[in-house]
Amino acid sequence: MRAKLIACEVLREELITLPDLARMAEVKYLEQGLHRTPEQLRVELQAEILASQDFDVLLLGYGLCSNGTEGLCSPRARIVIPCLDDCIALFMGSRRLFQEEFANEPGTYYFSRGWVDGATDPWREYHVNAEKYGPETARWVMQEYMKNYRRVCFVHTLPNTPPRYMDHAQAMAGFFALRYEEMTGSLRLLKMLLAGVEKGWNEEFLQLAPGQPVTAEMFRLA
Repeated sequence: MRAKLIACEVLREELITLPDLARMAEVKYLEQGLHRTPEQLRVELQAEILASQDFDVLLLGYGLCSNGTEGLCSPRARIVIPCLDDCIALFMGSRRLFQEEFANEPGTYYFSRGWVDGATDPWREYHVNAEKYGPETARWVMQEYMKNYRRVCFVHTLPNTPPRYMDHAQAMAGFFALRYEEMTGSLRLLKMLLAGVEKGWNEEFLQLAPGQPVTAEMFRLA
């Protein structure tokens, strides 16, 4: 079975550590910034899906992602997508764990290595806005954006993470007067997504037949 993995750029560091990646699937990464405009994310993903119809199965390294994957459809290849709300749950390795974290700490801004490297965040946006509009205006705008957050959490998915990643997350927490914590993540779901090419996938993944579109309801019912 020929498989292609279409994944968010923030997953690159984790995925390249998987020993069977090159053997199991061709990989295409899309830029993280597409998450900021779910409609454009959908357009880019659909274009990549349509350009990949010589594969038997397309693995999506995404969740529902603010409905950015809703409506995706492949004419010929099957689609397999983790049944998750977003990519953060992929770093935790468990939908249940993510839901528990969200219930206990709903106002949490999460970081991982990939999110620090490839994503725009409120700490970075403050510095950009400070140069354009001055520090006072920039601070007010970003504090309004962050007013419902109470915690910044760095999710460790790889060993020996350089301190600069945690330093970035801590700096943002300090600037916005948020509690800072770290937690251990897991590559479990990413490994299962890839291994399913040979072993099949369980109920933690949505499996769509050719011509069957992704719907938001699928994520709620699973």
